Amino acid sequence: LAKVAFNEFSHLFEGSSFLENFREYSKKPEGRTHLQHQLLSDILRRNDIEFKGLDHAVKERFRSKRVPLVVDDVDDVHQLNSAAIDRDCFGHGSRIIITTRNMHLLKQLRAEGSYSPKELDGDESLELFSWHAFRTSEPPKEFLQHSEEVVTYCA
Repeated sequence: LAKVAFNEFSHLFEGSSFLENFREYSKKPEGRTHLQHQLLSDILRRNDIEFKGLDHAVKERFRSKRVPLVVDDVDDVHQLNSAAIDRDCFGHGSRIIITTRNMHLLKQLRAEGSYSPKELDGDESLELFSWHAFRTSEPPKEFLQHSEEVVTYCA
């Protein structure tokens, strides 16, 4: 849902960034640097930037930009802090969307709102699985039983 919203509205802003798999990258030794570089490159729309970190000058440049930022799969507030992601870094009208399984995190961040999607029913789950696994709305007959087992196991 966050990716759909990002794709739909990001062109209306001065810069944008979608930081996928944030939790995974933040645990790697060079992950923080990678995430900061991606954020900087995305928002400034340049890949040739000599990157030395999100220092004060870079943050000042961001303050004048109205951006949508999606931070996907965040576990705790320390991950955001270590990557120097703060809502005060971006211009008025910016939107930061955080996806998380940890509702306590959103309370810590004093998020303005939250959305919890409803669970898919069995048929919807099987269709979603099938689109990702087989690129079709239904699994091939020879994989139907295994697909149903996977969907049931994953709930």
